[in-house]
Amino acid sequence: MKKKKVATYNLTWEQIENIKLKATSEAMDFAFRQMMLLPLMVLRDHYGFGAKRLEDYIDHVADMLDSYNKGYLNLDDIEITLEEETGIKVINGDFKRK
Repeated sequence: MKKKKVATYNLTWEQIENIKLKATSEAMDFAFRQMMLLPLMVLRDHYGFGAKRLEDYIDHVADMLDSYNKGYLNLDDIEITLEEETGIKVINGDFKRK
């Protein structure tokens, strides 16, 4: 019985890096879409947000993300503030209320 040949590919380091960058970009785009579209739909369906309030929400998230990216705040700060102000705590990726 003949052994099936497996294709061999030779890629440059630059090609490998481009493949990795593309895969990372696609994964980040998918995650971003999930993390924005799901809350937007909840705000629309359950709280009656229209275009104006949804746009305001998007702007505020963008502002907070900008502050996070610039190092003005971090996830620990946000987590502590939410717990102190609302009693909601994130534990192992799940939300708990005091």
